[in-house]
Amino acid sequence: MANNSILFLSAMLPSLLNQNIALLFLLIFKFHFQIAFNYNEKIPFGKGILRF
Repeated sequence: MANNSILFLSAMLPSLLNQNIALLFLLIFKFHFQIAFNYNEKIPFGKGILRF
């Protein structure tokens, strides 16, 4: 059972998870940069905190 599930997951990973992870990272970076820019406008050293 474990080997079959691992093979199934490895077969499904490239098609499903890469698209979902790409969308998740786009959303995360979008909201992260919006929050970072909002903090940069309000807090003087927000750039040092939220640069990564």
